[in-house]
Amino acid sequence: MIMKFIAFIIIVITLLKWEKLGTARKLLLAVIVVLLWNHGKDNDKNHQKIAFDKPAACWEETLPLGNGRLGMMPDGGVDKETIVLNDITYWSGWEADYSNPKALEALPEIRALLAEGKNYEAQNLMYETFTCGNNGSNYGNAANTSYGCYQTLGSLIINYYYDSKDSVFNYSRLLDLNNAIVKTEFKRGRVKYKREYFVSRKDDVALVNFEANAGGKISFTAELDLNKIENGVKLLSLVDVKHDGGTVNCFDNKVVVKNASKVLLIFSSATNFNNEDYERFVKDKLHYVKSHSYNKLRKNHLKSYKELYDRVSLTLDDDKRAELYFNYGRYLFISSTREDLLPPNLQGLWANTAQTSWNGDYHLNINLQMNHWLANVCNLPELNEPLINLTKGLMASGEKTARDFYGADGWVAHMMTNPWRFTAPGEHPSWGATNTGGAWLCQHLWRQYEYTQDVDYLKDIYPVMKGSAEFFHSMMMEEPTHGWLVTAPTSSPENAFYDADGHEIYVCMGSTMDVQIVTELYQNVIKASEVLHEDSEFAEVLKSDLLRFPPMHVSDSGYLLEWLEDYKEVDVHHRHVSHLFGLHPANLITKTKTPELYEACKVTLNRRGDGGTGWSKAWKVNFWARLHDGDRAYKLLNSLLDENTYPNMFCAHPPFQIDGNFGGATGIAEMLLQCNDGEIEVLPALPSAWKSGSFKGFCVVGGYTVDCEWENGEITYKKIHKPKK
Repeated sequence: MIMKFIAFIIIVITLLKWEKLGTARKLLLAVIVVLLWNHGKDNDKNHQKIAFDKPAACWEETLPLGNGRLGMMPDGGVDKETIVLNDITYWSGWEADYSNPKALEALPEIRALLAEGKNYEAQNLMYETFTCGNNGSNYGNAANTSYGCYQTLGSLIINYYYDSKDSVFNYSRLLDLNNAIVKTEFKRGRVKYKREYFVSRKDDVALVNFEANAGGKISFTAELDLNKIENGVKLLSLVDVKHDGGTVNCFDNKVVVKNASKVLLIFSSATNFNNEDYERFVKDKLHYVKSHSYNKLRKNHLKSYKELYDRVSLTLDDDKRAELYFNYGRYLFISSTREDLLPPNLQGLWANTAQTSWNGDYHLNINLQMNHWLANVCNLPELNEPLINLTKGLMASGEKTARDFYGADGWVAHMMTNPWRFTAPGEHPSWGATNTGGAWLCQHLWRQYEYTQDVDYLKDIYPVMKGSAEFFHSMMMEEPTHGWLVTAPTSSPENAFYDADGHEIYVCMGSTMDVQIVTELYQNVIKASEVLHEDSEFAEVLKSDLLRFPPMHVSDSGYLLEWLEDYKEVDVHHRHVSHLFGLHPANLITKTKTPELYEACKVTLNRRGDGGTGWSKAWKVNFWARLHDGDRAYKLLNSLLDENTYPNMFCAHPPFQIDGNFGGATGIAEMLLQCNDGEIEVLPALPSAWKSGSFKGFCVVGGYTVDCEWENGEITYKKIHKPKK
């Protein structure tokens, strides 16, 4: 802004004395004005890049590329380069039966023990009976079991050969978020080498373009080292090249290039996941790419990517690091999912091992949901489709799980799932007993309607939401003291409390998070019923049930209770803060509607502390933004960036887990724009450090988009755009 002001003054002075100036001075002043006026634009572009001055020494220094299906992460090596390859559908495993006859037999006794306050005995019985059969997720090591694991495709290994043995200088390696292209450049002797890497969303292939500023200087061998899955999806991967000059030969799975001037390396790959003719698909993509110029392919890529990325912009004049993190989150989301496939998993799209951490699956007690928080606010509603389709696909399996484990109607999904429609309780009740995973997914189904107002879409997903509500209506039991309707058995995700005898207890009835999730589910089903003018009788049943739900309670010390009673937590600083679901991502707790609970959330978060894993801190950024405390949210955001971020800006759980990237980016948006009590709040939690800035294209409920500019913490421009018809 200062540079533009100076440029404006120069323009005014110049116009006053224009006739007295010579031609040379006129031209010089014009150039100065243009440079000053565009100074901010160039500066913004520089803050859309992640750069290194040397090759990656580890995977967490490589730069991620993806088109929602294929991914690659080149390390930029000079003599030898490893490019890790991925496909969002490359899973081992298969659909299987995870029923356990003991569970339904033991359920009445488990519930009776919980009603008597004998949680320890109920927990022990659950450990013996109320778990999935068939080993479940095998405690996160299921690469060779039916549950399966998300796995790396393997790597493309490139060995380079040079005429000169001179040392390398002027090395640079960067990812440009504006165009989703990685560039590696360096000089060796007098020759400058340049590589460009991208994965085209339009043409659905991965490309590496090699150039040198002298002819005949590009020589290398490229070899595919694939990770083969014995039981899972089938795969075909092909590598080919186009070249100017030199020679190209193929030996087994190696491509040998000698003395070329330019080379385009093409990687085409697919699995048979939802693609029976995958081999033809791979060959057709390869044929298309070979028949078009690199410039054409690059233009295709830029157009398809920027159509999504350029919908939203953010400028933080005083905090380019947060600005970069926000844009990186959007970039990663666009790069790790696409409409007709799978949603981003625990690692998004990028894995470098056969046994990915926690199987690289979909955790339903926060992580998969956090992956999608930024979709609507960042105007990417179509990228919710994989999550919507995954949820719809869980119904049949979830109905069987509801019958087999609870003797209940409707459908249920517990703590985790995978592409093979796993819905059963986990293999250990301490974390696997949570049964509101599917209900939480239904929040995203409804939220998509809130943003799009698409009634045809609502008709399509209504049976999914209704089926989830039917499950809870048929499985909830009466809590004996007050007659409240509660879920049982259940847990507050991964957190434990001490009973009177000092035992660590995970299993309970009616955890606060359950009450909040099911409350919102019922409310949304009722609203959907009213919009669609159907199921009015069922809606009345849900309204009646809601009156019997436990209220949210505040302890004598002022914090929100996590369970029906004020138990002593085993870990008061536990990373999960599940009982604040009602504050975020739901809006059951707001300053206007529930002021006492709103204040209790502050006490709860202060008691929990600001520590935690990457995704945990990201969630806390969103919590404090909802509490309109921008400086506290900013403090946690900086902690996330300082302590839970790898060199390539992947979020550290640790190890790498992408939900923190997405949750952190959403937290930045929450600090700048909210719509919770039916009113749009602009800059509701602006940190004092963000004195000046602007955003454009942020979305709120109803499909409205909002633009804003501010100076010295005060809004100078605001515009709300009506949704496009």
